[in-house]
Amino acid sequence: MNRADRRRQAKLEKSAAKNGVKSHAVAIRNVDQAIADMIQPIVTLLNAQRFDEAGQGLTELLAASPDHPEGLHLYGLLLCQTGREGQGIEKLRRATVLAPKTALYWNNLAAALSRASLWSEGLTAARQAVELDPEYGDARRNLANVLLSSGDISGGVAELERLARTRTADAQLWHQLAQCYADQKQFEPAETAYKKALNLEPENTRVMRDLAALYTNNWQYDAAQRLRRQADQLDKTGNI
Repeated sequence: MNRADRRRQAKLEKSAAKNGVKSHAVAIRNVDQAIADMIQPIVTLLNAQRFDEAGQGLTELLAASPDHPEGLHLYGLLLCQTGREGQGIEKLRRATVLAPKTALYWNNLAAALSRASLWSEGLTAARQAVELDPEYGDARRNLANVLLSSGDISGGVAELERLARTRTADAQLWHQLAQCYADQKQFEPAETAYKKALNLEPENTRVMRDLAALYTNNWQYDAAQRLRRQADQLDKTGNI
């Protein structure tokens, strides 16, 4: 082989290698797209509580890509929802390792750890979710619940108050905050929060009865009686 032939052969080998790399990259993209296309149908199945079908889809997904963060996250949620909390927590933990900047994964891990009464780990995960996305309302709500459940009442109330500044139309949030104030014997903040909840849901008999209990505990018996009568009447007509 002369010099010209060697140059020609080298050029052909370079071209083949280049095309081979391209083909391999395309193949990887095709696999990634196929896996991505599996996600939404699985989410739909999970939302419909069709757990057997969702589990089959997740098994196939993870067989193709064992370290797929979203696949592990969804499988963790499925396991938690079907009574296998310990296994679910391990899958969720793995998802946070593989995608440590995803607040959703940390938040769902925190919720699972809290349900298992693993307060310290749950608190760490909840704080990580909020740190990654300070505007993630569900994560901040979850952090508040973990703090309250672990005995840090003042910390939990502070998180609820912070959240209430942006979720002004969340009746459930105002109700929870009112209950916290009432437990701390803070009458005026509790009354204000209960009233805000009732302004948003005027026929919520649970809030009415809790506010009535607050009035009773503070010797405002007439106000308490009026609320109980109103709640009784609403219950008879089948309202909230």
